[in-house]
Amino acid sequence: NDLSLNIFPNPASEFIQLTNSSNPYSNVSLEILDVTGRLVKNSTLRGPTNTISLEGLQEGTYFLRVIENKNVLIKKFVKM
Repeated sequence: NDLSLNIFPNPASEFIQLTNSSNPYSNVSLEILDVTGRLVKNSTLRGPTNTISLEGLQEGTYFLRVIENKNVLIKKFVKM
């Protein structure tokens, strides 16, 4: 069961949309980390599409860490 994730738009300003049409999420953990590795936001993903607000995040590069059981996926995005 491999994790996959598409991020749109990237770079983003107000929100990012996360899609995983091949294998919809069911209670998957999402963490947003800054470039120093500090956790700045967390959420739970459910279903094939999730919209995540970037309100309160400074401009810069961030990492999404998606955790499902023992599987971990990390993707980079930019907030403008």
